[in-house]
Amino acid sequence: MKAWAATLLLTGCGAVPVWPGQMTAPLWSLQGPARVEVTVDGQDPVLFEVDPKVTGARVAMGWARRQGLKLVGDPARGGRMARIARLEFGDSVVLGLNVELVPGDVLTHAHGRPVVGVLGDALAVVGEVRVDRGAGYVTVGTDPPEATPLDRFGPHGCGPELQRCVRGHVAEVAPGRIVLSFDRPDQVLPKRLWARVDFGRPGQPRTTLVRLGAGRSVGPLRLTFDAPGLEPGNVRPPSTPLTVVDLVPLGQGCPGHVCRIE
Repeated sequence: MKAWAATLLLTGCGAVPVWPGQMTAPLWSLQGPARVEVTVDGQDPVLFEVDPKVTGARVAMGWARRQGLKLVGDPARGGRMARIARLEFGDSVVLGLNVELVPGDVLTHAHGRPVVGVLGDALAVVGEVRVDRGAGYVTVGTDPPEATPLDRFGPHGCGPELQRCVRGHVAEVAPGRIVLSFDRPDQVLPKRLWARVDFGRPGQPRTTLVRLGAGRSVGPLRLTFDAPGLEPGNVRPPSTPLTVVDLVPLGQGCPGHVCRIE
């Protein structure tokens, strides 16, 4: 895959690309709507949906106020707008992006994280916007990254059943500590994919990212970690199966038998 250091300057309704190639950003999840993690004006990363069918770009009004975005435009002439001075999209930077304000604090939630905006056709002026779930990327431009074949795994990594790649259950629970136990997988996920597993009770999701390594081991694979604030009453009881929520493309593997990322 090629990586470009890119800057895109948006001026009014137009855009002036000042780099060769394209912009790319990894999909936050391979399941559900296409979403990417972006950084707005140098603050903490947030989730935006990517939908080239949407006109322009939109953000939730409540989030824009908390973010301190500068308001632009005349509400009497078709609605209030705000301006994102700097949006970091993968390895690229977008400067001066005007966004429409829509009611609400956030647009929706994805596995407990707020989705605060939508990137629509505002970026399409520099090239086609493509969502490639096989490669795990959103690309904008004319030079897409090489796709990674997943023929053995299906479009999202595990064929029709996510549980084929990661099967496990809650082994032990204590205040502030939990032990998860995993069966050795029938097949190992492609190196960039991690499984988001839910060990919370119904209606109270608690998730973590895990990856089972390729190394051989005797017996089940056990993962022990501290979870501040965890109480036995708010997670699944021992012997209860875990739920694989989705698969997440990340740029790191697992050097051991089982690995975890918060």
